[in-house]
Amino acid sequence: MHGNKKRLVAIGVVGLSLFVAFPVAAPAAQPEALVNRMVRLVNELRVARGLNVLQVDASLQEGAERWSINMALRGAIFHNENLGDEIQGNWARVGENVGRGPSIDDIQVAFSTSPGHLDNLLDPRWDAMAVGVVKSSDGLLYITQRFEDVRVEAAPTATPAPAPTATPVAARVVRRPRTTRR
Repeated sequence: MHGNKKRLVAIGVVGLSLFVAFPVAAPAAQPEALVNRMVRLVNELRVARGLNVLQVDASLQEGAERWSINMALRGAIFHNENLGDEIQGNWARVGENVGRGPSIDDIQVAFSTSPGHLDNLLDPRWDAMAVGVVKSSDGLLYITQRFEDVRVEAAPTATPAPAPTATPVAARVVRRPRTTRR
C-alpha cells in the first residue's frame, strides 16, 4: 500500500475505482507491455469460459487510448457518452469498461468480480477489443476496455419481385441499441 492511500472498491454507473482520486499531472505514454497484459488476461478469462479469443482492433485502439488519457488528466473515471458516435466502421454493438488502480492485475480482478463489467468481458457476441492504458504521475493506471460486435455484410443476392400484398395498417420499428456500457 502506498502511504495513506486507503483501498476501496467503488462500483457505480461511471465505472470502477480501486483508490481515492488524487490530482494528476500529464499522464505517461501508453506502456505497450501493460496493454498486452490486459488483453492476455481478458482472453484467458474468455477461453476459460469457453468463449472466443478477441483480437485487438486498431480502429478501436486509438479511441481507447485517448479516453484513458482524458480520465487520467481529470483524475476520475467515467464513460464516454458519445461512444457510439465516435467508433467508425460497420458494427452492431459496442461496449466499454473503465477503471483505475495500482496494477493491470488488480483492475482485471475488480472487473471480473463486478457483475456488469464481467458481463462485458464475457459477452459471446464480441468479435474484437481494444485496451487503452495510461499511467498517471501518481502511479495509478487508467484503463479503457472497448468491445465491438462487428456486423458482417452478406453477399448480395438476386431478389425476386415481391408478390402483391395488402397494405399494413400499422408498423413498428425496433432499432438495435448502438452502445452497451458498464
